[in-house]
Amino acid sequence: MSRRAILTKAQAPREAIERWLPAGVPAENGESSGNDTPPSPNGGSAPVEAVLDQATIQQLRETLTPEMRTELLDTFDEQQVQCVADIAAAVKRDDRDEVRRVAHLLKGSGASLGAMRLRDCSERLEHVGKSQDADVSDAQVTQLRDTANEASRALRQQLTT
Repeated sequence: MSRRAILTKAQAPREAIERWLPAGVPAENGESSGNDTPPSPNGGSAPVEAVLDQATIQQLRETLTPEMRTELLDTFDEQQVQCVADIAAAVKRDDRDEVRRVAHLLKGSGASLGAMRLRDCSERLEHVGKSQDADVSDAQVTQLRDTANEASRALRQQLTT
């Protein structure tokens, strides 16, 4: 798959939000509130404010139809699985530029949907990808995969009910 195709697919959630939101409504919001508890990667539960930004979730509920939200979540699920796989492959090749680039894309997609824990985890990998002194470990890739899955579950719980 070409870099352009990956870039286009990875940007799909953000572009879909921007296309569906009314003009002048930002696609991201940094404030958080709420107290629902989705499952955490290890099977326990994590406070939703640590996983999702409730202001962004509320904005998506108010501005997108249920069908739009489902389409957006399907796109996000595909994209996050591909990004995690691409990062894992780049780590095995020791391709720091690719780790940084794909982590940056995943960070943006997560932030656009209010998946704050995924945004933070991706940002950490993005910075490690920039550093020549630190290696990305298999444990970090596993944590990213778990965090991405957690975000997908929490987003489905919050946006499809």
